[in-house]
Amino acid sequence: MAPDLLPVLGNRSACYLQLGELVRCIEDCDQLMQRLDEESMHANANPNDPVKLAMRLKALARRGTALCQQGNYGDAVGDYRLAVTLTDLGDASLVADLRRVMGLAKCSELKKKADGEFGAGQLEVALETYGEALKVEPGFVSAISNRAACLLALGRLEECVDDCSAALDLLAVAPDQIQKMDKTMIESGGTGINANVGGGSGGSGAQPALPSGPVPPVGSAKRRTWVLKTVARRGTANAALGRVADAVEDYELACRLDPEDVTLKADLTSLRARAAANEEGGEKGEGGKEAPKQLDDSVAGSSSEAAVADTSSPSPSPSPSPAAKKEEGEEEEEEEEEEEENRGGTRSPDPSKGGSDRPVP
Repeated sequence: MAPDLLPVLGNRSACYLQLGELVRCIEDCDQLMQRLDEESMHANANPNDPVKLAMRLKALARRGTALCQQGNYGDAVGDYRLAVTLTDLGDASLVADLRRVMGLAKCSELKKKADGEFGAGQLEVALETYGEALKVEPGFVSAISNRAACLLALGRLEECVDDCSAALDLLAVAPDQIQKMDKTMIESGGTGINANVGGGSGGSGAQPALPSGPVPPVGSAKRRTWVLKTVARRGTANAALGRVADAVEDYELACRLDPEDVTLKADLTSLRARAAANEEGGEKGEGGKEAPKQLDDSVAGSSSEAAVADTSSPSPSPSPSPAAKKEEGEEEEEEEEEEEENRGGTRSPDPSKGGSDRPVP
């Protein structure tokens, strides 16, 4: 490749990143840095060429950003650390981005630890570890969602609803906000992720501005599934709290997201019947809503599967459909699959799939 085409390669990597084509972005960054290495070996090469240094820094930052989006925080830290070293700590934006990526890496490790504890039935321990992870990175969507599943299993319904709502708010971030973040990265050579600051989740503190962690692309099937499972989980908690109208709204949305799920439809029918009975003066608690129902053992138990009411008993809460039953672990499996697809050069839908009953990584 001719030296004058290197900027073209760099610009194409930026386009791939903006399009979410992470594998192709990484490949272009790899190729660009390999060519820069080769040129630096020439006898007449200028080791302090500012143009080539700028290209290398942007390539490192873009590749680090793509790796972050894949959930590969270890390699992303390596790229940012090298970029910071090349600038002798002179670029405050890169230094801040390095710190942020290191925080994401720490949060990811804590989340994986919590998922393992959840899967082993150590619900209280897992809940504490999820909290530690979210102190590091309040917008880590899969950690918030997995903590909601843990809270539901513990019967801590109000907190479950809060975490589900926080996760859904983050997943609803408008695409133009994310594009603006990417534009900042492309223009500055940084990631732009510093925009996501402050806040907490689960009803404590201000809401983070942008979602973090490996989040499925907007409009992808995987993101849709993440929303579906979180909405169904919130609907289950609302039903158990006696908030039948809120539960009906959640299950109506879940049914729109997956109109083929017969279990969701059956749960919605049951909830609508309860709502109608309430309007006719059926059993009501104070404030015109049903009194909160006691979760049965399948929800309050110590199993990681315990994310919804038992479908075999006539519980007053809907018997969660596969969508609500599946733990975030399923989301993790989907993330892993997506990463494998990305490595193969294809772009796949990003929300979690379903099928397994363990927490998401």
